Amino acid sequence: MGQDSSTAILIFANSSERELSNKPHINSTAIFDVLTKHTLSTVHSTGLPYFHFTERSQKGDSFKDRFVNALERVFEMGFSNVISVGNDSPQLKTSDLLQANMQLQARRIVLGPSADGGIYMMGIHRDDFKALEFLNLPWQTSDLYQSLLDLVSRRKDVVRMKILFDLDNREDLKLFISRFHNITKSLLVVIQDLLQPPKTRIQSSFFNRQTFFSSIFFNKGSPIIFRYP
Repeated sequence: MGQDSSTAILIFANSSERELSNKPHINSTAIFDVLTKHTLSTVHSTGLPYFHFTERSQKGDSFKDRFVNALERVFEMGFSNVISVGNDSPQLKTSDLLQANMQLQARRIVLGPSADGGIYMMGIHRDDFKALEFLNLPWQTSDLYQSLLDLVSRRKDVVRMKILFDLDNREDLKLFISRFHNITKSLLVVIQDLLQPPKTRIQSSFFNRQTFFSSIFFNKGSPIIFRYP
């Protein structure tokens, strides 16, 4: 089960088709394909067991229900700690996840704040996870990070990771490539193509889809479980 079976990573990220319906302003499944592939690769490199929950394996009527249920399911598998991440923070590194695990082993809580007031990562021990309290948090709002910090800091020390950017719309994409230069080539190409005028994109879209779809693997089960990196 990897280097430390007390910690598992939960990737809470929908399929590209569902992401597109939730974020129509981005208007391309290719960006979500690349983001998910990058996240899976980053997580895989930690050597920790990980579980990818898409809409096919999530249970509940709302985002908060589905997310809390996913956390509960991983804890029920016997893990003491869970590090949860999405697929929309391409700056996330393997070293960030390993640092989070180290802090969890020291019985601290780990939060990764995103620039929009949400979070891109949470690392928590099962004793500090109270489902009803988490359900009452303002998920998917700019108040989430502060509300979550206020809640968990009552219990023990909280380690705040560096602030990262989420990619939720076209403006986020423009800001991302203008501010950051350490971007993988596959992600840079697909973002640049997406931001081109529609007529230009038509000429290059076939090449990009062939390039990226040939190397991307998808979640087909409920959930996908990778235990042996």
